[in-house]
Amino acid sequence: MGVNVPRESLVSAVYDDLKGKGLVSPEDRELCIQDINYHLDYLEEAIRNSSPELFEDYVLWADVLLRNLGLPEECLRGSLKSMEEVIVEVLDDEFASTASSYISGSLKKLEMEHKPPSYIRDQPLRDLAEKYLELVLNTEAKKARDIIISSLKSGVTVEDIYLHVFEPVQHELAGYGKQTRYRLPMNTMQRQ
Repeated sequence: MGVNVPRESLVSAVYDDLKGKGLVSPEDRELCIQDINYHLDYLEEAIRNSSPELFEDYVLWADVLLRNLGLPEECLRGSLKSMEEVIVEVLDDEFASTASSYISGSLKKLEMEHKPPSYIRDQPLRDLAEKYLELVLNTEAKKARDIIISSLKSGVTVEDIYLHVFEPVQHELAGYGKQTRYRLPMNTMQRQ
């Protein structure tokens, strides 16, 4: 990582900073350390490739993932801010400066693009489309199918389901996909 500090010490310092700020609890220690390592892996890869965009895309993806897992917005932001503070404090100037600019840039990008633009506009079945999207994102296929079947039984036409639910939800999911080109290892998703 272009550093004189062992990775484990760096991760521990970031965790301690988060703990000192009250952003983590002891029972979440393992998951938090795992996430810090992921953040550092992607940061290191982005710096190695001289690509701040790579880290920005990762941060946008991580934001969507963590919010869908029910974690507060401050979880990712706090981790990145603590990571930046610790890196600036303990690493050599050249690497720390580059890392800090990548992290700061990703935080700015996160603020600008906090949420992908919605394709579910004011239309007759907006509530149904939003509920269906929520269930799909939470991988609750049976519940998603059930609300569609229930809507059909209550008189909503198949054409309206396709036009006002499936089509906008597919566009919405494609919008998520554009911001989430990079994937974390699967264990991050095991929190559910």
